[in-house]
Amino acid sequence: MSDDDSAVPALKVERRAWGQREFLERIISEYFVLIAESEGGISWRVDAIDSNVSVALSNLTKRLEPLGWLPLLEEEEPYIIEITQFPIRPVTISKSMHVVLWICSLLFLTLVGSSWEVRVNPDSTVLTGSSLVSGFLLYALPMMGTIALASILRRAVASAHGVRVDHLLPLSLPFTITGLNPIWPFGLIGILHLRRVDQILFPDRAVLARVSIVVPATLIISGLIFSILGLRATPGIPPEFTEMPFVLDLNWLVEITGTLLGFDVVARSQWASPLLLSGHGLMVVGFILLLPIPNFPGDHLYTALRGSQDVVDTPEQARLLLMTVIPVIIVYFTGQYWVWIAIGSLAVWRRFQSDAIPLPLVLNEATPPERSPGNWVIPVILCLLVASLPSLQISHAMADWDGDLDTSDWLTEFDIGMENETVLKFDLQSSGVQSRSGLIHVSATGAVSGWLFDIRCDDQSDFNGTDCTYSINAVEPGLLEIRAVRPNQTIVGMINIGIHIEGSRGDMEVHHSMILNSSGVPRILDQGWSKNVEAPSHCVQMVLDSIGQAANLSLSTSPSSHSDWTLIGGHNIPIVDSMNFTENEPLTVCASPSEITIPTSERSTDGRLLGPTLVLELDDGVRFVLEAPLLDVITSVVVPVDGWPVNGTLPFIGGAIGWSQNMSSPCAEFVRLDPMENFTWSPVSGVEGHQIERFSEPIGNGTLNPPPEGIITTCEGGEPTIHSLVEGPSILVDDGFLVLESMYSGTGDLVLSNFGSQDVPLSSVLLASAPLASVWDVDLPQFIPSNGTVAVSMDRAEVQGGVSGLWFEISGDGLLIRYVALCTNSPSESCSVVEE
Repeated sequence: MSDDDSAVPALKVERRAWGQREFLERIISEYFVLIAESEGGISWRVDAIDSNVSVALSNLTKRLEPLGWLPLLEEEEPYIIEITQFPIRPVTISKSMHVVLWICSLLFLTLVGSSWEVRVNPDSTVLTGSSLVSGFLLYALPMMGTIALASILRRAVASAHGVRVDHLLPLSLPFTITGLNPIWPFGLIGILHLRRVDQILFPDRAVLARVSIVVPATLIISGLIFSILGLRATPGIPPEFTEMPFVLDLNWLVEITGTLLGFDVVARSQWASPLLLSGHGLMVVGFILLLPIPNFPGDHLYTALRGSQDVVDTPEQARLLLMTVIPVIIVYFTGQYWVWIAIGSLAVWRRFQSDAIPLPLVLNEATPPERSPGNWVIPVILCLLVASLPSLQISHAMADWDGDLDTSDWLTEFDIGMENETVLKFDLQSSGVQSRSGLIHVSATGAVSGWLFDIRCDDQSDFNGTDCTYSINAVEPGLLEIRAVRPNQTIVGMINIGIHIEGSRGDMEVHHSMILNSSGVPRILDQGWSKNVEAPSHCVQMVLDSIGQAANLSLSTSPSSHSDWTLIGGHNIPIVDSMNFTENEPLTVCASPSEITIPTSERSTDGRLLGPTLVLELDDGVRFVLEAPLLDVITSVVVPVDGWPVNGTLPFIGGAIGWSQNMSSPCAEFVRLDPMENFTWSPVSGVEGHQIERFSEPIGNGTLNPPPEGIITTCEGGEPTIHSLVEGPSILVDDGFLVLESMYSGTGDLVLSNFGSQDVPLSSVLLASAPLASVWDVDLPQFIPSNGTVAVSMDRAEVQGGVSGLWFEISGDGLLIRYVALCTNSPSESCSVVEE
């Protein structure tokens, strides 16, 4: 041995240091007091040499790391230290590939944002410059920028505590925003960590909590900011959609904050800008990341609170599984909220696969109280969860996006009381998001004699007529006002106010009815005279408890009534105690018509036949008059099998005609031009609502061909005339409809035109009082020839104290003319033929 060799100190080797376990014991004993070996693995029960356990564990880690070992300290009494192999850092994707994937996600989210921009801005087109720029600046950049910020902050927080983590990797797919895909419109499907969480060394649970909270907190806070900015960027006026829009069901905090800032949050969420979509998506993703789903940040936070050993215990896993399954079942049975069902299913599946889910690798589980994450993690998590709590339905397609007026809250009944005038108000609000305009017509039926109805829309300064126009959108509603003025000293009845609305695009019609009552005044309980099924009479039920005195009821003796009605119970009905006739116990008053009453009846202003005029005269001399229509009697128009031909002239007086199954049609002054040639008006039986056609000069050629049943309404200057339809021969009277049982009492000849292919038999019958038997000198042919005419002479002797004329009836396949000459005066008065 040389002198140089003797200068090297000898290495002291102890026999017990050559065993692995003994070797590790010797090293651990320099930092901890070894008490005894522990069960399972390479572990010992130890105690701290001094009070700073964390420093001792850190120094031991530095000592063992070069040897490929890692100490883990478990929180027991006494401590348990376990030695495990140092995790091998896996091979991850290269930086260049990482950048490429980021760029792909950026491009995909740009396409999603561009598609959303096109949906809320129909003037744009997908893959054009403007929509791509909007999709990039307002959607992809906020999304990816927030994730990049979260990744940087996460690395910074981890680095500050000596933890090494990689950047995040966002995953997205270019989901097209279609009507079939409103469930998850964000395009972002995941945010990945490049390294498993059990390959990252966390010094203690507090550090694990700090690193895990960064990403969801950054997403939620940024999402809230972008949501508010997105509300500001969303225009206040809805666009003109061309396809079904999506509605964002915004978070409650966004709704409250936006409302406090003066935004109409509910409306703007229906045509949200891409920036609002990005903010909404970030908050939803941040909330999902906070959920205790295995390997999500929320689960890592739960591990930081409970500790790795407690989390892997079977009772704890069973408890977590139960806590996951119950909300999933509740959501499933609550509705088709597919996003939460999918997330719940993922959580349940991962809980079942808990053995394969990596746990965070925490060196020091025995965290002292002052460093325990529970002091701040629980309040922070609760605040973030509550602040970002989304609705069950993240977004949905608006089914009624192109709807017009919403009449669901409109009045259906109103009592004017004792007031003589009232103004009824109806909000004009769109049920969709489209800007809408149209025409409104108001009509009244029932006991409307003497009433005044006029209307006013938003752009009108005063009430005028019964027609107006409206223009509304989702944020600018309108108002329809109807003024109703009741006549003085009138016995009133129920009035049906019909509101007829047509959209300016011709694709929408709305019909709304409202009953107007008048309490506290003399009135009837219906809209007019109802037919008595037990006798040939018509009756009304009267409420008279408001007059407070005795009175007499009688029929009017004015000439227009022809004295053709007979009051049942006498010419005068005394009312001794009017307080007895209440709404619950009304007075029933009936009148029976004569043979010529119905054919000679005048028409009410609602187009129906007018009933008898009833007079209520009070003891103090005040008179109340009832003029109400007959509710169950209507004249009929004969409709041929193939309808009526129109050759430049309509077969009725007026410029509009409507058909309905069982009600009259409104006579609105809306203009609709028909084709000049070969038009056909052919209402369809069984279709609800009114089917109306309006004409303007010059009238072209065509056909009017309604069903052989139902109610037909003709309009002249806004005034309706109502008839029922019956099928019969192809006959026109003076180029107009053949109206049955309606008196013709003029002096000019009537021309009957047969435009059918068959001859129509013609017959007559005389209905005359004895003194008037010689009024008519009838001379008729036996039939009306096909495509021919017959002139019916109206020459007749003049009568005194009576009425004369004729009306038509159907007799088999032919036409019957009933000639009439009847006395209408009382027996004590003269009824005779006036001698020339």
